[in-house]
Amino acid sequence: MRSIRFAALALLLAASAAHAYDAEQLERCANIVEPDQRLACFDAAVPRPKQAEAPLPPAAERSPIDERWAVGVENTLFDILPHKPTYLLVSHHSDRMNTEPFSPTHPAPAEPIDLRSTEAAFQLSFKFRVIDLQDQMNASLWAGYTQLSEWQVYNPRVSRPFRETNYEPELMLAFHPDYNVLGMRWRLLNFGLVHQSNGQSDPLSRSWNRLYAQFGLERGGWELLLRPWGHLKDLPESADTLPTRG
Repeated sequence: MRSIRFAALALLLAASAAHAYDAEQLERCANIVEPDQRLACFDAAVPRPKQAEAPLPPAAERSPIDERWAVGVENTLFDILPHKPTYLLVSHHSDRMNTEPFSPTHPAPAEPIDLRSTEAAFQLSFKFRVIDLQDQMNASLWAGYTQLSEWQVYNPRVSRPFRETNYEPELMLAFHPDYNVLGMRWRLLNFGLVHQSNGQSDPLSRSWNRLYAQFGLERGGWELLLRPWGHLKDLPESADTLPTRG
């Protein structure tokens, strides 16, 4: 017993020299006869080294829909995420360009507009979460914005105007079920309200409102999105005229 005690003392004294521990305190601990008290004394005099933290388990594989809708991710309110495709088309050709646009509030022009069938087009689209309801009902409230512009950049005869720009804000309530449907995984049930307009006042204003439901299913790296929608005629619009594209 005495040899063990002196061996422990020697090791602790060596440690005290390396770590500037109090040698007298270690000496007093070594002279304590009661094992539990002696161990408690050593624990107080020499702090235990911190144990290496166990590595975190690998994160569960997230599906493409989970990534695009931040499913299971906290503190993402107002973080910008992709919505519809964002792109730039340097050359966009229309074989039936509408050179005589009209509406109930804007009659057709006396002469066709001098438009070129080849133009540029670009779209910007994003969304962000407004209210997180994942803990309460496995859902979130989102706001989205999409802008599509068609640009007569190759038409110097009419000063290269933006032929059409449509603005599309929307609100979406997104649920995230997890069921197998026809061999696919159902991960999105989305209810949305969309307003789309060209941002102009009468007589050039054109706008409409839609209500839709979106179903998102996936299998492996493939996604299937189904989006039936209906036109809401009761909401205020510009004489019930719809945005047109050439």
